[in-house]
Amino acid sequence: MILKFAQLLFGGPVKNSLNGFEFASYTKVEDLIEDLDFSTIVCVDGALADRKGNEEILLALKKLRQAKYGYITPVFFADSLNNLNLFVDGAEMSAEEMLRKGSRIYTNLKGINLGKNCEETDLRLLTFFYSRGQSYRALPKLFPHTDAIYEYPEISLLLQSNLTIDLVSNASWELQSKEKENNGGSSLLKMLSLTSQGLIEKGKLIERIRLCPHCQSGYLNYIDRCTLCGSIDFEKRKMIHCFTCSHIAPQEEFKEGMRLACPKCNSILRHIGTDYDRPVESYLCNSCNERFIEPEVYAECLNCRKKSLPENLIVRQIYEYRLSEKGERAVKMGQIDFKIELFDEQQNMLMPYFCHISDWLLKMRQRYLDAEFSLIYLNIKGLKMIEENVGRECLVNIVQELAERIRSMVRFTDLTTNSSEDTFWILLPRTSAQGGDILAARLMELEKLIMIDEKSIARIECHSVQIPKEYVGKENATMLFINQYEAARRE
Repeated sequence: MILKFAQLLFGGPVKNSLNGFEFASYTKVEDLIEDLDFSTIVCVDGALADRKGNEEILLALKKLRQAKYGYITPVFFADSLNNLNLFVDGAEMSAEEMLRKGSRIYTNLKGINLGKNCEETDLRLLTFFYSRGQSYRALPKLFPHTDAIYEYPEISLLLQSNLTIDLVSNASWELQSKEKENNGGSSLLKMLSLTSQGLIEKGKLIERIRLCPHCQSGYLNYIDRCTLCGSIDFEKRKMIHCFTCSHIAPQEEFKEGMRLACPKCNSILRHIGTDYDRPVESYLCNSCNERFIEPEVYAECLNCRKKSLPENLIVRQIYEYRLSEKGERAVKMGQIDFKIELFDEQQNMLMPYFCHISDWLLKMRQRYLDAEFSLIYLNIKGLKMIEENVGRECLVNIVQELAERIRSMVRFTDLTTNSSEDTFWILLPRTSAQGGDILAARLMELEKLIMIDEKSIARIECHSVQIPKEYVGKENATMLFINQYEAARRE
């Protein structure tokens, strides 16, 4: 393959790093994109080290990475551009070094259908990983102005992320992303998604952060408060313990001129260890006069203003990432492995397959009198209140825990599914209505799991039901019955 250089020029002084090599020059990234193919090495030159210049370069990089051929193109800076260096393959390199590194990138891509792989976002990302070689790691960068707190700069360019540049201190430029985590623009969330699919793998653990359980923002303020009244108006005091009457109070209450005297029994305290001692420093609340050893700590989210206990915060691990064998296979095949999934992560059967099996059993019951089966309807009431109290993350954990408990209480041959987040259905083959009632009564005991501060905050409604005979022969009979049954329960 014959490689070619393309020089993208901006309005500043040109370093001319490509002297001695043939290259085409462009002043507009749109013109460069029109001529781009899978043999181009791009050198950005003439950058202006000011806010406007940085914005122009970042915008050009975004357009380049979004282009059909630009997602794997080797890109270099003629001069170092500080934080912008994170978005390219190198800076302040000679033309020979650019050529060697660019050649390695294109050599890695030999035999890969680059035109096909550019059609899907996930494949574009995986192909970018693959092109940079086995040693490539996507490294996180701290972006304190984002909700995600950490982003992966090179990956962000491939995700249509709305990156901007802001002045944060005297001549220091910092990158800032205005993307919200829940709109798909976060490179961190994309890394988590690809990891869950087995397409990339975790490498070294870089950081551990805590997020608000309600809005998943990292803007948290930790506040100490009185354990009794909740006031933040308290102060640390040195305490004295009188051995004579066991009175404990702040040191200033014991002072009597130049000596110490107990305000309760009037004993003169001369010798520490004999007349008195100094217990652990404690706090005194100025609002209620309560004394306590350690204040209660809670986290207030500066984004949604909701308060959470530290143990209820979402803990997120920040890793570097590398391409997995499955991801490498997807790049080579030009498609991400697809397989039919019958069950979700909690081993609940997906609703369409659940209904299909139930329809089959319904027809079997019509033909064979002993082919009976039962359904169990289980609805959790109060999930909205749980989410308001402890946040979305805790709610998901509670529902997952319930799903696991339900699976442990039924037979291997029984099937479970979710029609919604708060509703489970259980299919019990070869089970009479009486047998279904027995299991439903046992499942009602799961209410005890849904507790906060030892108080039950949700209620479980559970019934054993039989699909009436009039549904036999109808198309999608089970789905029709479930929809009508749930609608009747909501009325």
